[in-house]
Amino acid sequence: MQTKDIPALIMLIGGAVFCTISFIRGESLHRMLIILLISLIVFFFIGCLFRYLIEKHLDNVLNPEEEEPQDEIDDEGLDAEVDGMIQGQQEGLLDDDVLMPAPDDDNYDEGE
Repeated sequence: MQTKDIPALIMLIGGAVFCTISFIRGESLHRMLIILLISLIVFFFIGCLFRYLIEKHLDNVLNPEEEEPQDEIDDEGLDAEVDGMIQGQQEGLLDDDVLMPAPDDDNYDEGE
């Protein structure tokens, strides 16, 4: 979808409405042109913002990205940690109690 013309259209519509209201109210030409210039700039930026929001929404609707759940455990990181613990146990750096708590330990839960 072509969205590049949206800021210009919003700017022109806003300017036309402002000109009509200023003409009906009987504003002086000099004052009307200065305020028209300011209003055209403001409506242009509003149109740019509106175009950005439309493009962002259309991009999300037409190209939905499947986000990975945050809950999943990183298998590579977990494997590296387990491998490090096993290697530490084999080298005698870790006691068996670190990997498997003893039954008389306070942290041991028998499923009570």
